[in-house]
Amino acid sequence: MTLADTLSAALWGARSRPARTGALLLALASGVAAVVFVGAVVAGFGQEIERLTFGAYSRALVIRENGLVEDRHGPPTLADQSALAAELPQVETSAAWRTGRAVTRAGGEVLSFSVFGVNGDYRPELDTPLAQGRWITPEEAGGYARVCLLGLEAAEKLGEAAQVGRVLLLNGVNCEVVGVLGEPRSRPGNRFLLGVVTPFRAAERYFLDDDILAPGAAQWLTVILEPGADRKAAEMRADLLLRNRRGAPLSSPSPFAYGDDSNSAKELQDQRRLIGRLLGAVAALTLAASLTAFAGIAAAALSARRREIALRMAMGASARDILGQILMEYGLVGCVGGLLGLVGGLGLGGGTAAVWGWPFSANLGLGLLAIVMGVGVGLLVGGVLAGRAAQVPPSLAAREG
Repeated sequence: MTLADTLSAALWGARSRPARTGALLLALASGVAAVVFVGAVVAGFGQEIERLTFGAYSRALVIRENGLVEDRHGPPTLADQSALAAELPQVETSAAWRTGRAVTRAGGEVLSFSVFGVNGDYRPELDTPLAQGRWITPEEAGGYARVCLLGLEAAEKLGEAAQVGRVLLLNGVNCEVVGVLGEPRSRPGNRFLLGVVTPFRAAERYFLDDDILAPGAAQWLTVILEPGADRKAAEMRADLLLRNRRGAPLSSPSPFAYGDDSNSAKELQDQRRLIGRLLGAVAALTLAASLTAFAGIAAAALSARRREIALRMAMGASARDILGQILMEYGLVGCVGGLLGLVGGLGLGGGTAAVWGWPFSANLGLGLLAIVMGVGVGLLVGGVLAGRAAQVPPSLAAREG
């Protein structure tokens, strides 16, 4: 038989018994849909937990002075920030931070706030929308402009003094309020709730009374990498670059520490893994049940076709022809079942996302896996059953049919 003949026979076999074919498709599609749905939901929850926990820190190098090293080389600086941004590959943004305390008066009270002086692109680390006003511009952040952004809780404490356009006295120096931040979208943004964000050099010169850090020195640098960047490789290159700038040999401990993970973040990651395993086990059981049903329906359907197979073999069809037809038929059923499962899983996921607000993340790899899974199961089950059916003598098959 030619390939066209085999395909024609397979299509005829699938169409000749629509109830059986429909049952096969339903059994396979339900299992594939469960796997697609669970995979997309787990991926969505993982991304949401990572976003809420880390924000931009999930792909960031947070560089601080390593306080455990005896030979101190000093904290990172603005010059280090520029060198890292220029020489590290796949850098999306970077920022240098210098922080301290400042006091102001409001409503007859003396209030104390954290002041965050920043140089560079600070918004990924804030991960907070604006509630009022505007952002500090890149030109302002790189200079000595006495402008500031207020955190949500700081603005609530200040009351009318927090209105955009008002002048705030920080350690006795005027600072124009240009914006008020809203609710943070991730944990790292919580540190700015009761804080004031100003340009780095303005904080250094006007608002912070700090005799410990030298001019241009920062408490930490944040280097945000592009999505998909190798964080470990970037850390190694950053460490080598900073060692060379400090004259610190590779034989000694690194003068800098990298990372800003918290215990609570690790706990959330562990919870995500546990949830993923639980949902994965449910999906695996559903898939196993659907495959068992698929194999049972396929075996019963092929047993009922013994007379048809015997008649074809009596008319000259070889065991190879029978095997090819049934493999083609079940391969097509598997492909269609995989596609239906993919559509069903994505539709179910989209529905739950719309109704319950579940995070949901589908990808091309998951869709291809669903189709390959369906075709593979169809070929496996069809191949085993067809091999057995083709080995039965036509005379015996005709009597049993």
